Amino acid sequence: MLPVIRRKITLLFNLYELGQLVCSPELTESINSLAKELASEHSKLLLNIDVEDHLNHEILEKIEFYTSKLKILIGFCNGQFNANSIKLPKIKLEFSGKQRDWLSFLKIFEALLSKNGFSLEEKFLLLMNALPLFIKKDLPMVPTEENFEWIIQHLSSKFGDVNEIGRNLLSEVENLSLNRRSPLYLVVDKLSVLYAQALNLSISEEVREYVFKKKLFAAISLPLVGRLKEAGLVSVKDCLAFLSRQAKVEKEWRSCGNYGDGISFSSGRSVIALCRLCGFKDHKTFACRVGSAASRKKMAMLKKLCLRCLQPGHLAKDCKSKFLCTSCRGMHSSNVCSNASPGRSTKTMNNVDINDDVKDEFSEALNCLALSDN
Repeated sequence: MLPVIRRKITLLFNLYELGQLVCSPELTESINSLAKELASEHSKLLLNIDVEDHLNHEILEKIEFYTSKLKILIGFCNGQFNANSIKLPKIKLEFSGKQRDWLSFLKIFEALLSKNGFSLEEKFLLLMNALPLFIKKDLPMVPTEENFEWIIQHLSSKFGDVNEIGRNLLSEVENLSLNRRSPLYLVVDKLSVLYAQALNLSISEEVREYVFKKKLFAAISLPLVGRLKEAGLVSVKDCLAFLSRQAKVEKEWRSCGNYGDGISFSSGRSVIALCRLCGFKDHKTFACRVGSAASRKKMAMLKKLCLRCLQPGHLAKDCKSKFLCTSCRGMHSSNVCSNASPGRSTKTMNNVDINDDVKDEFSEALNCLALSDN
């Protein structure tokens, strides 16, 4: 039934757009009949789906699409307004349906109305297009001054309690699932958006700064907290600006690839990277020449390093590095290739000042290196 009704609406709307639709009592009766049938079918459909489930987004878009077409046809027949004469500004004005976004939406909407000489029908259509379907499905759809004012007052009373919005936003900040392991850019992005919204609400500065700073300091590393305090950054705005620059540097560095040794940006001091294979401080892992290729391969496997990029956390088959072995063009590091030229270092493991964290592991691994070299 519903596909047949929609097909009839599409045919009539095509004639209307081509200027071939002639208004007559028969046409008006036919369109009004289609409106009743469409409303009945859409009501049945809406009762059987969850309008807030994103999986039903396509169904809701179709309902809104055909409803809009039929409204234009009804307006054409009733002579209330000519849809072709409506020239709305080319901006995407949209209300999310969330309480915290209502005041900012209303300010933009009122500013838009004050700058443009919209007619009643144009104002009404602009408002209806901006509202989500689950809100406007219960609102009056006839464009009159009384209906327009009632809708604004109704939505303001439903979504416009400033104090309640402020409390909900602060609760949302406190409940954010952020911790010291969260990526810095994610922490900055989420808190920046919420902080911008909080500035437009009637939240006392002291409360706002306390809640946001508490969450921010709990979600970043302790060295970064120390750097913020050393820099004398007091306000949340200044802290977020500082961390935003830091996050940008981290993101750009990581985008260069996962080849080589990792560097921690969260520490407030310089870091000397150790070779993951031998523990020396004078070269990076991919440049290690201590021991033979076979012994280095055993060491990498012992330390659970990827044999392609020599970094922990994944296997060679899952590695995203684009580098190939320079000796055989295989999908492994040149350091562990059996075809590579020896190029072996004269350094011995016994006289190396090995980091305390890896000393125990290396004392056991040295035996593996010695056995494989022999």
